[in-house]
Amino acid sequence: MRERIGGVTLSRRRLLSLSAAGLVAAALPGAPRANAQVAEGVRTAAYTTGGTNRAFPRYRLRNGSINVRHVIPLPVGTRRWRLRIANYQCRDEVPVEGQVRLTSAWIGEHAPEPDGSWTGRFVAGTQAKVAGPVYLPKGGGQLTTAWVEEPARQFAADKDRVLSLGVACSTTQTLAASPNKSFQNDAKGEGASKAGVASPGLAKRSDSPLSVVIEYEFGGAGPVGLFLGDSITDGCYTDQGVATDYANRFALANGVPSVVHALGGGTAADFASTRPGGSWGYKWRRLPLAAIKPDFAVISLGTNDLGGANRGVEETEADLLTVARRVASFGTRRIFFGRVTPRRDPEYPSRWTAQDEANRRALNGWMSDPGNGHAGAVYLDEALMDPGDPTLLAPEYDGGDRLHPNTKGHSRMSEEAARVVLA
Repeated sequence: MRERIGGVTLSRRRLLSLSAAGLVAAALPGAPRANAQVAEGVRTAAYTTGGTNRAFPRYRLRNGSINVRHVIPLPVGTRRWRLRIANYQCRDEVPVEGQVRLTSAWIGEHAPEPDGSWTGRFVAGTQAKVAGPVYLPKGGGQLTTAWVEEPARQFAADKDRVLSLGVACSTTQTLAASPNKSFQNDAKGEGASKAGVASPGLAKRSDSPLSVVIEYEFGGAGPVGLFLGDSITDGCYTDQGVATDYANRFALANGVPSVVHALGGGTAADFASTRPGGSWGYKWRRLPLAAIKPDFAVISLGTNDLGGANRGVEETEADLLTVARRVASFGTRRIFFGRVTPRRDPEYPSRWTAQDEANRRALNGWMSDPGNGHAGAVYLDEALMDPGDPTLLAPEYDGGDRLHPNTKGHSRMSEEAARVVLA
């Protein structure tokens, strides 16, 4: 017997302990369209900064202030937009210790170098203050700004914007738990080696003490995508982090707004967990997915389950189905699994054993089985593998650690995603 999830067939054998309640409504004949906004010609999407997509506790700030800047490329022009700013640490759902003072948030057009490379500077006269000063209380304080509707302040598809965030804390406050690193605003966005130091200058960081989501509306009937994953999806080895990961490259190349929800070190078990705080925790509440109702989703999880969390293949399969159920609850009809990419390192064989590799192949085979409750698989592994040894990343796509793809690798991944989800 088979159930339905997000409009596709789901084998009861693979449902395991999941309930089918609430999964079938969107697939029933005659049911209302999942996204009522389509009829109005307006859709909602969101752009996530790197922010707390990464493992924020690696960094800390004590008795000082920082300025964090993010480049923001959007594939469409906006009709209106607003910021959702919070002091959550998204991966572990741990609020930053104490209240956080947002001194200011500004957005303006980006002034790149003549060759188009990143500077972090504004085009003179285009920046405008959006929020601040304001305190975000401890325990997960957050701020949603008013909608920005003035035509002159809207995002254009052909112009990158810059988001500038000023953050400060007192002598008695530390913005993370790690004693080893601090924020550093250098051109490369690298972490400082000495705690408590915040260097001057412009930053193109993927890490920040604040989680910032840019919620925006645009004209048109879609589609809108959701890319959910770990540090590989987060683009941590690309030129500009989340701004140049494969999901945003896909979005820009195809004019398809796509939400990136990726947590460095994240696992399928993380996303499947219902703790703490109810409503599936902040991982799910930080994004307005109920309003966005993504038309399709690519779930690229599993490498950290098998290689770091030491979870079994069947456990990971069950967690992935739980995540798929959650995504389907937002009205998403087409759900794909991104196959786990190669990660063997010949120099450090203990990091990825023969059993880990066997588990990866088993999980990828399960992801490709159309009877397992999803629309199909995105073959990210085959796109990136070394033709001479499929257990390795191809050298041209290796970011340097045998695990994370470089910028060229993310370009190749975006092509593979387009081949599958836009077919």
